[in-house]
Amino acid sequence: MANVWNQYQCMVTFNLSRSASYYESGTGRGMGFRDSNQDLLGFVHMVPDRARTRLLDIASTQLPDGSAWHQYQPLTKRGNADIGGGFNDDPLWLVAAAYAYLAETGDWSVLCENVPFDSDPKRT
Repeated sequence: MANVWNQYQCMVTFNLSRSASYYESGTGRGMGFRDSNQDLLGFVHMVPDRARTRLLDIASTQLPDGSAWHQYQPLTKRGNADIGGGFNDDPLWLVAAAYAYLAETGDWSVLCENVPFDSDPKRT
């Protein structure tokens, strides 16, 4: 027995970022750092170019000390200060997502990309 809907479900989760609907696509509470990294694991083989973009977007919300905002706004790529950081497993999921992308695509150039810390171009 196989779940024939699994790939579709992975894409819906990626597109909506675990939001309730298209109308609530992460603009209220934002997108979860951990959630977005976990979602990438399920769809990277289907749309690697979008996975690369999402991976770099997620990386740009990380803080200079290696921690990460638990939630961030998808349009501004800024962290949600109400929730803050301090979720110690969040940054580890970026490593897993990057590995999944590298293993699927072989695109090592993504590791040479400069991304700003906390979406601040002065801090790369």
